[in-house]
Amino acid sequence: MELNDKTREILESIVQNTNATLTTNENDEPFLILTSWQELAMIQRELNKQLNPETYYKWAITYYNEYGRDAFQEMRFGQDEHGNPTSTTKGYAPYEVPEGLIELSDVIKWGFDDEYSTCGNCGKTIKTSISYYGDKPRYAILVCDIVCGDCIAENYEEEYIELRINNAKNAINTAIISEDRLIELGWKKMKTRFESGLHEGQNDKPKDVLEKFGKHRDVLFTYETGQFDINFWAWVKKHEDTRI
Repeated sequence: MELNDKTREILESIVQNTNATLTTNENDEPFLILTSWQELAMIQRELNKQLNPETYYKWAITYYNEYGRDAFQEMRFGQDEHGNPTSTTKGYAPYEVPEGLIELSDVIKWGFDDEYSTCGNCGKTIKTSISYYGDKPRYAILVCDIVCGDCIAENYEEEYIELRINNAKNAINTAIISEDRLIELGWKKMKTRFESGLHEGQNDKPKDVLEKFGKHRDVLFTYETGQFDINFWAWVKKHEDTRI
């Protein structure tokens, strides 16, 4: 099932009574940001009740018997030793949604608000948590508002970079402003790779690097993260050429 006009209308009416946010992601696909597991349960319950009322009422008592107050947070059932449906914590595979019912992910991509937010400029979804070591979330805080990487690159590039010139505490996120773009803007990457982390010898500090390279030039930093360390590089430009 997909988010067709009917399903979207039903979902919008349900979300109006919650703290959830219905928006779009960076690919312009519908995305729902939830605030709690209880909210997920309510939305999945009401969505099935309105889309598939006959099947919903057939299974509703089973959900409440097996999951109690957490009914409809989990839409799948396992099987007990007799093949009867039981909660996934008690039962065995296969773990399946009853035929005729759906999970929220069947109709829309979604996530919780501790991992997603919305851009203060365009309103689209921002993933604020990393997915793996070395990942760089594509957003920044500008004038007390969270702004996505696309909006920064298109509308706030100068402001974003200027806040990081000669700043030992904030580096350029190359998932937002690429190295190629920095080169286009006249910045030169120094060859030395600096390291800060938990391993022996990884004790470089951006403040010391800034003092070394920043006497007659402006300095920016870029970085790459690992599980236990950060590698960073200095970029320089003559003072008189700093305007973007």
